[in-house]
Order: sequence, then structure tokens, then C-alpha cells
Amino acid sequence: MMSETRIEFKGQWRDYQARVLAASESHLKDGKIHIVASPGSGKTTLGLELIGRLNQTALVLVPTVTIREQWVSRIQSSFVVETVDVSEFVSQDLKHPKKITVATYQALHSAISHFKGTLKEKSDVNEESDDLLAEVDELVDFSNFDLINNMSELGLATVCLDECHHLRNEWWKSLEFFCQSFPKAKTIALTATPPYDSTPALWQRYVKMCGEIDQEISIPELVKEGSLCPHQDFVYFSQPSQEEKKKLDAFYQASFQFCDSLLKSSSFQDAILTHKALSGQLTDEELLEHPAHLSSLLIYLQAKHQAYPPRLKDLLSDKKLPRLTVDWLGQLLQYFCYDEADFYGIEESYRKQLIKEMKARGLIEKNKISLVKNQELDKLLLHSTGKIQSIKEIVSHEYQQSGRDLRQLILTDYIRREFESQIGQYQLLIQKIGVLPIFEVLRREMVDKWQEMKMGILCGSIVVIPLSAKRAFLDLVDQEKVSLQNFAGLEDFISVSTIGSSHFLTAAITELFMQGEIQVLIGTKSLLGEGWDAPCVNSLILASFVGSFMLSNQMRGRAIRSWGNHPEKTANIWHLISMNQRPTFFVREKSDSGLQMDLAESKPDDSMEQYGEDSPDFQLLKRRTEHFLGLSYDGQTIESGMERLQTIKAPFSRKKLKEINLSMLEASSNRKAIREGWQSALTISDSFEVASLTEMPKEVVSSALFIDAKRSFIYSLLFAGLTLLLHSLPILRINFWLDLVLILVLLTFIGIQAWRFYHYRSPLTRLQVFGQGLLHSLLDQNKLSTHECKVHVETLDGIVMMISLKGGNNRDKEIFTQAMKEFFAPIDNQRYLIYQNGKKARKEMAAYFAVPSIFTRQDQILDFVKKISHYIGQYELIYTRNEQGRKKLLEARVVGLANQQNQLLNKKMVCKSDLK
Repeated sequence: MMSETRIEFKGQWRDYQARVLAASESHLKDGKIHIVASPGSGKTTLGLELIGRLNQTALVLVPTVTIREQWVSRIQSSFVVETVDVSEFVSQDLKHPKKITVATYQALHSAISHFKGTLKEKSDVNEESDDLLAEVDELVDFSNFDLINNMSELGLATVCLDECHHLRNEWWKSLEFFCQSFPKAKTIALTATPPYDSTPALWQRYVKMCGEIDQEISIPELVKEGSLCPHQDFVYFSQPSQEEKKKLDAFYQASFQFCDSLLKSSSFQDAILTHKALSGQLTDEELLEHPAHLSSLLIYLQAKHQAYPPRLKDLLSDKKLPRLTVDWLGQLLQYFCYDEADFYGIEESYRKQLIKEMKARGLIEKNKISLVKNQELDKLLLHSTGKIQSIKEIVSHEYQQSGRDLRQLILTDYIRREFESQIGQYQLLIQKIGVLPIFEVLRREMVDKWQEMKMGILCGSIVVIPLSAKRAFLDLVDQEKVSLQNFAGLEDFISVSTIGSSHFLTAAITELFMQGEIQVLIGTKSLLGEGWDAPCVNSLILASFVGSFMLSNQMRGRAIRSWGNHPEKTANIWHLISMNQRPTFFVREKSDSGLQMDLAESKPDDSMEQYGEDSPDFQLLKRRTEHFLGLSYDGQTIESGMERLQTIKAPFSRKKLKEINLSMLEASSNRKAIREGWQSALTISDSFEVASLTEMPKEVVSSALFIDAKRSFIYSLLFAGLTLLLHSLPILRINFWLDLVLILVLLTFIGIQAWRFYHYRSPLTRLQVFGQGLLHSLLDQNKLSTHECKVHVETLDGIVMMISLKGGNNRDKEIFTQAMKEFFAPIDNQRYLIYQNGKKARKEMAAYFAVPSIFTRQDQILDFVKKISHYIGQYELIYTRNEQGRKKLLEARVVGLANQQNQLLNKKMVCKSDLK
């Protein structure tokens, strides 16, 4: 007999939680409520309260066993009195459901597919890891179990989906089948990372399951409310180890030798001279299909002092050609060997031989030529052991600053179990990054400098605690279920294993961490990257190679939770970047030997960009910061993107990287300044909104509206003057009052035209109108979830224009921002353009705009053009896949090349106060 116990929250709701709950009844009218909230916002508590208010049989689905147990634990700690046994009405077993059943998505899929065997679960199903998480393996037998019938008999009426963005394709199918079997059940969807950047089809599938987003709770709001603590992202640079540098140098040397021989090769020069453009066999349209090819061709010919038709340079807007570098040579080779090989009239055998030689040197991967990097080198930099030195320096600094208060978490991707037998051997070089190598490097440092620092390991298949924590640990567990022994022969560390189930182990180690029995905890993202709750973490080192928003956000969320015991908590989040000194290849002339390829000397010269931004770690950091709202280094704004990390700017040199590291350490020490920065940024106004901004130079904003207004104003003056002139004739005079009315009408007409002329002089005003046209096009075609939104524009020093959408959810803002960015994007090979005719317009990049990709069908595109023309003036629709359209596309490209320095668009999120 199922218990009738009703759960009810025993604590106090925060303002944002109360706001969500107050609107919940209205949101549930369509049978679904969808809440998006950052890690640490109390989504579990909100979900349980909603389940309690519905007071019906509920199934809660979660991504991992750890999170499953946290739901049950939260019911016990926050929703029932201590004397109530939650096992009376809460189950974690689908085969034995109760009023509230909590299960994993994997278990649901297994039940639907009648699986029998062991569920081997990983927190992140998309990333490789050697952390097998043995403690969450479960033996199940659903071979003769009918889940649908079982839940129907129980009267299932509520389904709660926690972090359902995790679902793999087969899990989606099982969940969809299950939910279709209970069409009247209410759905509660909770997530921190909805798939905003997914395709429209995937987004519609997601919304069909979870419903439209009803409430969003941002990180700034949570910091202001105190649910999250003030925090800051810091970047620490390292260089490859000597062994890694040898491999890199060997590659560079092989590439240099190849480039040198190629530049001296008369055969290669003769092959390049067969390009059809040099003999007039290609149209302008064909040449500008890939402008980079034409540029690389002319740059090479210029370096070799070979003549070419001046018309070709004119196509590139008659700009001064840059000097030949290895990057330009690589582009030329890419087109020569693969992308536009048919433009060259050579024997195929020569091209094949060239490709064979480059492959032998590792310069080609999957038909892509790169003379300065390859996947193997990228992997080497991502896994560089130089980062371990960075970790050691960060830990040392943080320990010196915080002492016993330090609670540092180091997350990485691999354990490196093979390294365990080598721990304690001081002469051993560390050749891989992972949990055990990091542990060993820090352990060595502890012996020399930090004897009192307490360090531990928490992974799925290995747990290590300091000897000093033994007594506290045994007080937390059933001693008959654990086995303790010295770890790797070390006297000061204990390896913990379990007898039977080990589900309790993570909670016990977490408690030791909270108590300070462990101060530095090393683990894998698989176990600790999501769902793991330890609000004491005040320093996080991301020694992981994950760059996606979803996974990075989960890891970052471990550190930014507030801690009731320490209301002044501030968290430092460290990102590790391995930057290699990339040699600069350039061509120079010598009178005795002619042209040759030289390798620039490696000097720490700040004027030379010695360390390239193409580092895989640097690109990973850019991806991470695109969606993270955080405090800018100057403490003035809360925004996303690399721009807020104002110290991190190219060009980079060895000296500058050291200076950046020192500045990072210094800034991380001033936690008070971080707290005050957040407080200052968030207390400007009682209300704020997260805006998704598109930044652009004022030059990209069309002057069409201004030109039309100017023309209308001039015509109105001429018309008024002519009317008054004719009316001055005696034969046309009527009487004084009619003459006065006529004059007033003419003055009103002229005044309106004068106001339009003055009003549209401002690029910011014109941008506002562009945005309104786009917004109404999106609303008319039901591309946004609500009509309660409007366009907001502003300017930075009158040079940079910024446009965003106020109102709507984050998905709406993302759609608007992306559409605006595509609309103003440089013309490349878009299928549809809109075009403003006129001699002057043809020379301006504002004459050509792209139709945003969200408008797909012909009727949608025509409706968009009609709507936008109503706002910005008459533009023609151009389909670029026919002969006439290709000509317009070519014109647009030429104009774009001439103005490419003015076409830089930037997209970011900003926390704005009181958007009007």
C-alpha cells in the first residue's frame, strides 16, 4: 500500500524561486513547465516542490546514479521531518515504484528495451575517459518487465525530467515512447544547459518533450541572490616540456625544409604559372569563388618576381599585397592540390608526388594541408605535461594565500592507472597529464614545502585520502564495508576500497573535503563534473580538454556554489593554456642565392607575435567563454566572451606570457576586489536582463533610409516652392483663409520630411529600424516564443553599434542575434541576398545584405523581404544560384573585399541594467 505522505519544503524560498513557484500554476496550464537555471540555483528543490504541490504519483528521471541519490537525499533533508522514513514513499527501482520514483534515463531505456545485464554508467557519455566509475555499475533484469503497464497501474501523473539535454538518440526514443503512453501526465523539465545552439529540428524535438521555456534564472541573478558566490576566471599559460618541444621542433624543421625546397623548385613555379587566370581563361566570378586562392597566387608570384595581369590585383580592391609567409604558401598548396586543382594545367603525376611528400612529413590530414600544425601536434599541446608545472604553481600560490581555508578541486580527463606503480620514484619524468601524475608532482612538492597540506584523490575506480584523515573517515562509514591500505607504498596516504556496494564512498570523501581533512582534491570530470555537490570549493583548476558550453558549465558549476558556513566565499576558476612558440617563416632575397625560405630567430620580442592564437587550448578557452557570463577584469561589466578577460591580448611573447601569469596570480589573491566588483555591477539597478548583443561598426549600417529621407525632404521643398509660386499668380488666389490653410499643410508636410531627414542621419537610429524590421519578420512567422520583446540599440563612443533583443527567453535572443549577425555578415556564398540598386549603392557594402538562414522556405523569404523593405527602403531579392544572381554575388564580394576591415561583427552576452 503506497504512503499518502505529501512532501513540502521546510526552508525559506529565495526571491527567484518564489517568483518561479508563483507562476507555476499558469505555466502548467499546457501540461508542461520548463525551467532553465544555472548550476547551484536549487533546481532539485524547485522540482520537488512542484511535485509536492501536484501531489500525484511521480517519476523523476536523472542522468546519473549520483544525481539520483541526491534527489532522495534532498527529500529527506529538506522536505520531511527527521522521523519520517522516505523509503516508505520514495523508490530508486523502476521495478518497485512508489509515490515518487527516481531513476536514471539509462534505466528507463533499459526497461523499455527489456535489457538484462550490467548498466555501466558514465557521467559524460560523449567523452572518452579511463575512469570507469565502477561504483555505479548496476545489475538489472528487465527481460520480463512491463514498465508501461506497471506505471499505469500505479497511476503515474507527473514526469520530472532533470537535465534531459544529456539524452542520447536511443534514450530520446525510449523517453518519447514512454511519455506518449501517458499523454495526460504533467511534465516538469529542469536544466542548466538547454541546447540553444542546436539545429531547428533538434530544438523542436527538445521543446516538444519539455515545452517552451517558462522561466530562466541567470548566473548574475543567482550571485545577487546569494545562491552562487562571486567568482572569476583566470588564465595560466605554460609551454611544452623539453621532450614535447623536440617533437614540435622536428615537425617545424620538416615543414621548413619542405617549404624551402618548394620555393627553390622551378618545377613548382612552372606548375603555378599554368594557372588559368594568368592566361585569361577564368571569369571574375570563378576567381572570386575563393578569394583566398587568388590572394595566395598573387602573393607567391610577387615574391617570385613573376608578372601577372594587373586586373587580377584590381579584383582584390587594389590593395598592397602582403609578403609571402608559410600560411599563404599553405593556402596556395591547398587550392593547388585539392580545392581548385583543375585551375592548373599540369600533369597529375606531379601533384600526386607533391601530396605524397607532404603526407610523409605529416603536413596533410584528411585532404587538408597545414604547414604549421596538425592533429598530432594539437593533441600534444592539449595533453602537454607543461600544464602540470602550471598546476603546481597555482596550487602553491593558492595555498600560500588561503592556507587551511583552501578547498581546491582539480578536474582532469584521465586517471593514468599505469602510473601508479611509478609513484614515489623521484627520478621519473612525468610524461602524461592525469590524476596520478598530478598527484605525484604535488606530493613531491608537499614533501619539500607543504608538509601540512592535505591532498586526496576521488575517482570512480581509485580513492586516496591522507593518513591524517583516517580517523575522520572511519567515523563516516561502516568500517566493515571498507578496506584501507597504504597507497603505492606511501606512508602518508591511504588507498580506500569497498567490500560490496560503494555508493556511499563519494559522499564520505566529500564530507572529508568539506571538513578540511582534504584541502586539495584531484578527480576526473566523469565523476565530479556534474551533480557532485561540494559547496566548499573555492578554487577550481580545469585540467580538462572539454570545450563545449554544456560540459564546461557543469565543471565550472562545482566551484561557484555559495557556502553557508562561509558567506564571504569567492571562487577562483583556473583555465590552463599551453602555448608553443611558433617559428615565423618568411621569404627574403639574397644576391648570391636568390629567394630562399628563412626561419626567423626565436627572440622574446614583444613586437613579434611569437605564440599563435591557433593554440588548441586558446581556441578551447574562446569556446568556453562564449556563453559564460562573468565579471570583466576591470570590474565594470558582467558579460561573456574573451573581451572581458582584458589582459589576454595578442601579440604574445615569452615575456608577455610570464607577465600575464604574474598578473593572474596577483589578481586571484584579491578576492575582496572580486566580491566588490560583482556587488558594484549588480547593484546599479534592482532589475537587470541578460542581453545577447551583436556589435558592428557603424559603416555596415545602410544609409538607405537617410538617402530616402534626404530625397523626400528635397522633393518636399521643391514641391512646396513650386506650389507657392503657382499660387502667387492672381488667377489662382482664392481667399486669405484658404491660402493660410494651404501654407500650414505645406509647412506640416515639409516639417515631417525634415524630421525624417534629421532623424535618419544617425546610424544608431537606422540600426534600430533594421532591428525592428527583422524582429517583426520573426514575429510574423512565429519564430519567437513571445511577442513581449523589443529591439534595444546603443553605441560605444559613436563608432561601434550594438543591438540586442529585450524580453523573450534566451532562445529568442539567440535567434534574433544570430539572424542579425547573418544579415550583416560579409557576403560569401549565401543563397539569397537583398540588394539596393543605384550607382552609389553599388560601391557601398550597405547595398548588400544576406537573408538570415532561419527563413528557409520561399514564402518565408519573400515575406521577410517585404517586411524588411517596409522598414529600410526598397531592396530587391536576389537568388544567387542562377546567372544573374551570381553576377550580383560577385559584385557583393568585390565590395566586401574592399571593406572587409569594416565588417567585423562580434556576438556576446551582457548583463544589462534597466534596458529601455
